[in-house]
Amino acid sequence: MKIFTRPHTCSRFLSLHRSILPLLILSLGLGFLPRVFATSTLPFYESFPTNYTEGGNLGASANGSSIVWDTGGSAGAGLNPASAAALTYGGLSTSNGSRGLIMSSTGTSRNRGASFTSQTLGAGNPKIYFSFLFNIQTPPSTSTRSLIYLRADASSGTPHFGVWMNSSSQLLIGKNTTSPTATTAALAAGTHLIICRYSWVNGTGNDIGDIWIDPGSLGSTDESSLPGVSLSVTNGNDQATLASIILSCPGNNTGGTAWLDELRVGLTWADVTPTGGPAPTGEKLTFTTQPTNTVTSGTLNPVVVQIQNAGGQNAPSNNVPVTLTLSSGTGTLGGTTTQNTDATGKATFSDLTIDEAGAKQLSAAASGIGAGLAGGTSSSFNITNPVVGAVLVFTTQPSTTLAGQIIAPVIAQVRDGSANNAASNNVPITLTLTSGSGTLSGTVTQNTDATGKATFNDLSIDLSGPKQLTAAASGIGAGLANGTSANFLITDPPIPTRLGFVTVPPAMAGLQEAFTPQPVIVVLDQFDLPISNATDSITVAPSGGTLLGTTSVAANDINGRAAFQDLRMANQGSVTLTFSATGLTSTNATVSVGPGTAMQLLFTTQPGGTITNNGTPFPVQPVIKTADRFGNLSTFNLPASLPVTLTNLSGVGTLSGALTADLGAGALNGVWSPSGIAYTTGGGAQVLAAVADWSSVGKAVLRNRWNFDNNLNDVYGGHLGSQLGGDATYAVNGANTVLKLTGGNRYVDVGSGLISSLSNVTVEVWSIRRQSGTLINNQRYLECGGINPNDPTTLTYFSVSPKLGWGTGGNCNAVNREGQGAGGWATTNAPNTDYEPTNSSSYFSAGNVDVLAENAYLYQVVRLDPQNLAISCTSNLVANCYTRVPVSGWPLSAINDTNCFFGRLIMDSPASHYTMVDLDEIRIWEGQLDDAALTNHSLAGSSQVLIRNGQSVQFNLGGTIPVGQPRITSAFVSGMDLNLIGTGGVASATFWLRSSTEVEQPITNWSYLATNNFDGGGNFNFTTPYTNNEAKRFYRIHIP
Repeated sequence: MKIFTRPHTCSRFLSLHRSILPLLILSLGLGFLPRVFATSTLPFYESFPTNYTEGGNLGASANGSSIVWDTGGSAGAGLNPASAAALTYGGLSTSNGSRGLIMSSTGTSRNRGASFTSQTLGAGNPKIYFSFLFNIQTPPSTSTRSLIYLRADASSGTPHFGVWMNSSSQLLIGKNTTSPTATTAALAAGTHLIICRYSWVNGTGNDIGDIWIDPGSLGSTDESSLPGVSLSVTNGNDQATLASIILSCPGNNTGGTAWLDELRVGLTWADVTPTGGPAPTGEKLTFTTQPTNTVTSGTLNPVVVQIQNAGGQNAPSNNVPVTLTLSSGTGTLGGTTTQNTDATGKATFSDLTIDEAGAKQLSAAASGIGAGLAGGTSSSFNITNPVVGAVLVFTTQPSTTLAGQIIAPVIAQVRDGSANNAASNNVPITLTLTSGSGTLSGTVTQNTDATGKATFNDLSIDLSGPKQLTAAASGIGAGLANGTSANFLITDPPIPTRLGFVTVPPAMAGLQEAFTPQPVIVVLDQFDLPISNATDSITVAPSGGTLLGTTSVAANDINGRAAFQDLRMANQGSVTLTFSATGLTSTNATVSVGPGTAMQLLFTTQPGGTITNNGTPFPVQPVIKTADRFGNLSTFNLPASLPVTLTNLSGVGTLSGALTADLGAGALNGVWSPSGIAYTTGGGAQVLAAVADWSSVGKAVLRNRWNFDNNLNDVYGGHLGSQLGGDATYAVNGANTVLKLTGGNRYVDVGSGLISSLSNVTVEVWSIRRQSGTLINNQRYLECGGINPNDPTTLTYFSVSPKLGWGTGGNCNAVNREGQGAGGWATTNAPNTDYEPTNSSSYFSAGNVDVLAENAYLYQVVRLDPQNLAISCTSNLVANCYTRVPVSGWPLSAINDTNCFFGRLIMDSPASHYTMVDLDEIRIWEGQLDDAALTNHSLAGSSQVLIRNGQSVQFNLGGTIPVGQPRITSAFVSGMDLNLIGTGGVASATFWLRSSTEVEQPITNWSYLATNNFDGGGNFNFTTPYTNNEAKRFYRIHIP
């Protein structure tokens, strides 16, 4: 009789058949609760008692089982209680005289269930178990069939966690599936105890289903030390609740037959494995530890024979004599061949030997009180003749190690007289310290394996110094010649001693250009080995001049290295850089600093004399040279080829002569002295230009530049901006002029076609945020797109923004509002770039995740390279942008750049969609500026001289070219500014202001302060910051 606890269902109770009332009264009198309720509390127990009709259909109304098995599909053949199926299992508490369940396949699907109190799984109730006895009579012939499973309700739908059987007599388990794939080992014939557990695990999709087959530890209440599982699964959806157990048979005739009994459901291991049943009865002998390969007359590893019942369960049987014999193969089985079992029924044979080589097999037989037990046969194993060894050799030498630390594994090998490895099993090898002081610790004696190799994994020596080990054999290896290791070193713990280079700074560098490569310094110990956890602060100082950048960097305690990022010299000449840290020996390197990277063309000799339009060559032919951004003549980093053309920049005239040349390093190397240059037509004022074709050398080509120098001109591409919503206002920021956008409805229209005509693009923006508080979404520094929100091509746009998105996190619905479909933008909180082709499956977005503070100065760069599916963005040289890269091509030609604005969202224009910002400069390049170029651009600032064409002075055809003699006529201090006024320059020509504290220094060592142009009368007037803590400073005007 089973014990059930169910909530009262009065009508159910009264409907019981009169014939079972005496049984109910008897049950109550014995202290048992009758099975008269619809839902059982846990633990649930089913032993298929005798009041279930023999051979009847489980759950049928005429069968006592219908009170419990009252859910699922219809009752019928396939699930039938029967005495023949009653099962027992040694040590497990079972019901005497009850029936079991025959599960067969009849061609009709059967699923009957029993409900129990619904269990909501979670941290406070994480597990549910069920167990049953199982005996396969006939496995399924072709298919996998379900047997038993848990569900959240009383229906017979998809198993939420259950067990299946296949044609190989394997069990399968699965979670929320009808097609499990995880299989156990095949079940042997006989009765098996099956235990299943469903475990809740915090998270999604990671709950665990486990199965045990014939485990030990029955009745254990220690859930932390249960036997190892036979199989686990995690795939499949998690299940929040479980409330019923379903027994199942398939709807075909191929499902085989099995017996099931003693079904339990509970919340603990102890609930479903109650003890108290009879111990297993011994029926057979089984080799549980098989004999292994060895050499003739060598001792076999211990062999273990166990008494078991027919189902393979260990049977405790003390003092049963068990005898082993050699039943396959030739030779004599030596050693103690008869051993008595211990209390667990186990006999252990520890000293067996066989004197002949070949394949072998052992048989076990019981006698005495074990007479009648079926014998057992071992698996096959091999005995081989040993190779005669002659000597020990260290095949893996001891290595340099810190004192007291574990030495990397050392291996000693037995070899024969021909230096071949000798297979010699179980030879004891002992290592000793035979040279050097200290104690050799660890396991100093190891036996060889079957290959004659002894491995020592835990050796250490406590004192430093040079050492040597000796290997000696004993036991069956007595007589082998000793082996001696190579010398090795045991060292003291590392002591930080000096600095060394991982990466040396370059031998040559350009003026005020970041070193390539930047130096990387490492802290070394007394053995010149890196100290990986060093954190020393490392400082660099020059032998002369001014070193710019971050000159003190802390070593990283992950690899002990200090990586400098932005070092550069402000002066030309040879300089020794010394790297030092407190208490450590310094290291140094010499860098020769010359002019910077060649970035522009200069007319170092202007056209001279009287120039006519009759084809007569200029009396003084121009000379064009390459120079760095400061005007120093330079060929540094000059490309191998740099085509240059001489042409008119302004004026009407036809040039003749040798108007093209290659100034590349592989040709004229930065100096062009053309000959025969003349005018054949034209008249009036002329200005020559030397134009470099940088695109031919793979550099990025500047297409547009707005420097907002009191105008909205694009000084390279001709995209003149128009101020809308109010007049343009400008302000001085340091040496630069900025365009002030104050929100409202003020923005700049710069026309169309900025992006779509390019193959790839780099955009640079210098700006200052002027909005206080949280950045407003949808503000733009630059945006190109279509204005009509109903135009499906509107969404194919390009933008650079201080903050992009309509919300916080995830995709935003605005894309759906605009007709894009299921696509979306990723929102970030700072400088951002987005380019989205019409096909939403191919878009990408990028944005820097730094948050800008009010009045923060930002140098923002966006690089898009569609051909290589590459995208990057940086904020003040920090590459920390969020990006999503497409899976297919995304040509820039797909962008709708019908309208391009500064300071306004393209599609609509509420007040919040205008940007409050000072725009310092915007540049658009065709091509990819590399990281070194970005570093130099950032250091130079927005006012830098770019890779630009050369320009001559203005002259008149038929007249003599005037020579400008600029001079400073007035200098005075106002507050913290120095005002300089002068005259005598060439009208509209470019000049530079340079400064030095030593007037005797060559012009190349004078610092570059600013660049500007003389006005139409050759006059100049500008202001530069002034400091009064210098003894003296000199200024001069430099005409490039």
